[in-house]
Amino acid sequence: MKKNLMTVLILALLIVNIALTGVMLVSIVLFFFIQVDNVAEKVILRILLMPVVAGISYEIIRLAGRTDNIFIKILSAPGMWIQRMTTKEPDESMAEVAIASVEAVFDWKKYLQDTFGYEVDESWMKDEASAEPED
Repeated sequence: MKKNLMTVLILALLIVNIALTGVMLVSIVLFFFIQVDNVAEKVILRILLMPVVAGISYEIIRLAGRTDNIFIKILSAPGMWIQRMTTKEPDESMAEVAIASVEAVFDWKKYLQDTFGYEVDESWMKDEASAEPED
């Protein structure tokens, strides 16, 4: 059990690290040129420059979207890997589980009836291919 938990923890840290790599690189480069000895000033400066780091990171992401430069592709590869992992199209079994989960906690038919006065019938849930054509 401890090995599984440790594996999950390491995987989660790896994913977070990959996701934050772009922002961290911008932050490292920016703060490399800004030298402050006082700890309080350093903290205040980092808080104040957060929007600048976010803006530069955003522009790098935009640049990666419109450029075919190999260097930009290498920099944006970890983010694309995360996107590829998290945006897969669900298969039918996943959709069934999602619907069952929603129905377990939320009576959407009663909500539609109470809120909009809309009566839900089960005819729309039948597969069109298996439905018999009407004469």
